[in-house]
Amino acid sequence: MTTIQMPKLGHTMTEGKVTRWHKQPGETVRQGEAILTIETDKTEVEIESPVAGMMGAHAAREGDTVAVGGMLVTLLAPGETQPAASASAAASSSLSALRSLSPASDGTMAARRIPASPRARRLAAEHGIDLARIAGHGTDGAVTEDDVRAAIGALAAAPAAPAAGVSVPPIVAALAPARREKL
Repeated sequence: MTTIQMPKLGHTMTEGKVTRWHKQPGETVRQGEAILTIETDKTEVEIESPVAGMMGAHAAREGDTVAVGGMLVTLLAPGETQPAASASAAASSSLSALRSLSPASDGTMAARRIPASPRARRLAAEHGIDLARIAGHGTDGAVTEDDVRAAIGALAAAPAAPAAGVSVPPIVAALAPARREKL
């Protein structure tokens, strides 16, 4: 049995999106044959089978975003069967995806994944910005890197108000700009 994981196709890649499965579970695959297509923030790539065999259960569905190193599919050698543990792992990942879309017990909608490019996610995390508060201008309203940079610029331009009850110390003379004189 061979497992196919989300490859890291670049230094900044953190995740990829499964856009199309070319082979379904139970179908025979040849070595070098395209089995799925993934999309990153920069490109779309077909993933080829490293071995000949049979497709096992998909661990991700079309449209799912998978972290680098995350399981995509298992390839079975001729005559080999899908282990129960792998099948249940794929089923549990599907169940957890469904749970994330179901309403929470208090009647509010459970946290859902905001569509955003991996670069936008990383940049927002570095600056402590909530992606839900940014209007996306990418495909289907996805948050792009430019959207996050605009939000960072807006935050930097807004005057920072001191917290209530906090006094701002006066400028210390030692920190005042120095005067330059020619010797």
